[in-house]
Amino acid sequence: MLSNGSVLTQSAMRILVIGGNGFIGSPLVRELRDSGHQVAVFHRRHDAGLGDVEQIEGDRNRFVEYRNELSRFAPEVIVDLILSSGDQARELMGTVRDVAARVVAISSMDVYRAWGVLHGVEPGPLEPLPLREDSPLRTTRQLYPAETVQMMQRVFSWLDDRYDKIAAEETIRGDPQVQWTVLRLPMVYGPSTRASDHRGKRFEARREHHREHDHDESERVCGAATLPDEVHERDVAERAAQSPDESAREAHEGAENGRVMCLSLHPHNIGRPNAAKHLDAALRYILGPDGVWNTTADDIAEYYIANYYDTVFAWIADRRARK
Repeated sequence: MLSNGSVLTQSAMRILVIGGNGFIGSPLVRELRDSGHQVAVFHRRHDAGLGDVEQIEGDRNRFVEYRNELSRFAPEVIVDLILSSGDQARELMGTVRDVAARVVAISSMDVYRAWGVLHGVEPGPLEPLPLREDSPLRTTRQLYPAETVQMMQRVFSWLDDRYDKIAAEETIRGDPQVQWTVLRLPMVYGPSTRASDHRGKRFEARREHHREHDHDESERVCGAATLPDEVHERDVAERAAQSPDESAREAHEGAENGRVMCLSLHPHNIGRPNAAKHLDAALRYILGPDGVWNTTADDIAEYYIANYYDTVFAWIADRRARK
């Protein structure tokens, strides 16, 4: 967590939550309300599930148009859960500068250079773990290609075309008038993400496992802050840890003919530091024996074209001629 001043600790405050009816927002609003704070939520449409909190309906992409409604609620703190770009951050700060004493901006661990390395947009070696607040940030500002951003916008309508959490952080942290807090989150899971009973049981098992074994906190640091007991940090790590067994089977079966073991990785999962270390260990094991080719689909295709394409093409032509 990054902050430019002491955290407000008065017993009851007026708090506005932008995007407060989503995955993180809903439990946050309940927690704030149960703690005695007066809460308002800014979001697209009325949500009866929020209970007795004040609701301000509006479009996050036209936030400045709702200055009067925000001023009437007069929040002391604004928590923005859906900040995605420098432009949105500038609009936020310009709109609330005379309204709120502090802005809490939710950011992402994709600001780190380590995330860029995993996406292949940052050169150089891997970053040492665990990542901390002062770990290097990305120098390449466009992390995701335009088509990926467009795909994300179909799910998250508030996402800006110029998605850049680093620019958002810079704008928030550079404001001379408003106190700020930036919270960088990893991939967060919770009860509402249970896609099946299987995942739900694993979620509860994770919580009990961490309570019983009191894991070293250094294994739980994913970015600048985490949400203990709500971050499933082992799901991808377990899958990566299974890779050595699979590689041994592939090596045995492929003793006399070529075999392929394909690792399909999702950077937003495997990119978490505590999962990446298990992938690193698995890769060292897999690539250890002689005769293992660490390659990509493009390299395999180029090798095939250079060495087998003409032969196979001639064989296909011959088969067709016989019909």
